[in-house]
Amino acid sequence: MITYKCEFCGGELVISPSGDLRCDYCGSKSHFSDAQLREYREFRSNMLKYLAAAAERKSGEKDDSGLWSYAEREYFQTEDGQDVTVEYLFRTGDDGIEMFFARESVIYVFPKGRTVQGERMLQNIARVRFPSADMKGLSRLIPTLKARLSLQNGDLLLAFQREPGFYPLESFGALPYEHAAWILSRLENLCCIMAYSGLVHGGFRLESVYINPYTHEAALYGGWWKTEPERKGMTTDLIDIRKLVLRLLGVNRAESPKAFLEFLNSVPETDAYTDFERWDYVIENRLGGRRFARFEKNRKG
Repeated sequence: MITYKCEFCGGELVISPSGDLRCDYCGSKSHFSDAQLREYREFRSNMLKYLAAAAERKSGEKDDSGLWSYAEREYFQTEDGQDVTVEYLFRTGDDGIEMFFARESVIYVFPKGRTVQGERMLQNIARVRFPSADMKGLSRLIPTLKARLSLQNGDLLLAFQREPGFYPLESFGALPYEHAAWILSRLENLCCIMAYSGLVHGGFRLESVYINPYTHEAALYGGWWKTEPERKGMTTDLIDIRKLVLRLLGVNRAESPKAFLEFLNSVPETDAYTDFERWDYVIENRLGGRRFARFEKNRKG
């Protein structure tokens, strides 16, 4: 995978949907050089072609070995001296906590002195509850711990099971309205799961959400260290998913339906269930109803 370092602090640079580079560590922003832009576009084009082909073959779990020719490796050592090699396709950061997108895992590394946030992540995930009838399907969208490793340098590594076919939302770049709309629906669903559990996630970001573009599912892997108990009238998550989708639209915002943009810029309802009902009304009465939009290769952004 292509990675870029901040010239000011050495932190990992994150690629925004608009194609800019930003550093989550010091807040600085920069732009691709011509060579970097060509390299990034080549990688992203190959990824989108693979995902589009998988959708056309009607499978979200086809072999993606071609993508992994871009993989890089990071090496760790546990506190008892065992070597750990992580082969990853994407690497990014949120709150200074590194994320690695591996073949079968989503890995978070919490720096020494901040490992308590890793423990908090595990505790918060354990607090999530599902309606009994939906347990099997919905639980796939919340992280399942595979490994917890204390590293020799004092860092904490947490590896979570990655569902096949799910990719980091931030890796797709700007998406058109027809995809942003179903992603918003899935985010509204996730907000309802949090509300059912009596929690506010507090970390709905491009960096924390993964999507399966064939099955039209979204999973919430990151940001769980920010989660807190819900208090009456809290709309943090509902505000955050609106900001997330507006950011996701990027250059496609100008071509999006007015009703969609009005909803994204609106004040949320006081609870997730009512907000989802309002979004459902907008879909059915102002956006022409539900239509499955197949993932396409040729899109703006």
